[in-house]
Amino acid sequence: MDLQGYEVDLTRERGQVTIQRRRYGRRGYPWDYVVSTSPEYFAEEIEFVRQEWEQARSLAIILNRDYEYVAYAEDGMVPQELAIEGKPAIATYLCGVHENSTEEVAEMMDVQRDTVVKYLSRFDPQRRSEG
Repeated sequence: MDLQGYEVDLTRERGQVTIQRRRYGRRGYPWDYVVSTSPEYFAEEIEFVRQEWEQARSLAIILNRDYEYVAYAEDGMVPQELAIEGKPAIATYLCGVHENSTEEVAEMMDVQRDTVVKYLSRFDPQRRSEG
């Protein structure tokens, strides 16, 4: 990953995916999150940029589950295989793949933002295995 001109603040490994928090230049520029796939697992490194941590984490969860969910994403749609798993799966997909904020997902699902955050946590296999 070319980091020329970027300041990297944090790196997290999530399965076969890496998340880096970075910003261009120094102070005054906003942070974003780069989600990178592992070349060993995905045949090539692919980078996705998300503006919020929850979006990046959600995308990493979906990528680790099945890259096809991201590669063939249709705008605003959730794959049936994920949708039948329930609200946590739907919220994670909308946040990670479609780049909706947790507030936007809450509005779409007619729930509170805190409920969406709980859904995202419930669908995260790393958090489920820790608890």
